[in-house]
Amino acid sequence: MYQKRIDKAGRVILPSELLDKFGIKIHDYIDISYDEKNILIKKYKPEYVCAVTGKITKKGKWIGEAFISDEGLEEISKVINLFDKKREKV
Repeated sequence: MYQKRIDKAGRVILPSELLDKFGIKIHDYIDISYDEKNILIKKYKPEYVCAVTGKITKKGKWIGEAFISDEGLEEISKVINLFDKKREKV
């Protein structure tokens, strides 16, 4: 356990060993929350809503202004393949 003093501005310096252990780098964002007895600090991991599936996820790609999850990309790929197969029959 680490004991740190809070400065006049309300800041505390987190030990570099902890930052390294949790993969937090300079300029990364962190989430700060609390419960009845504790202040909780964790690495910020953004979550987005997929424009195709509507599901909240962390994995995917931005295409223009839309976030498409990996699952959404698979759905789009299936639709494109079906469309291509229909065109081949004509």
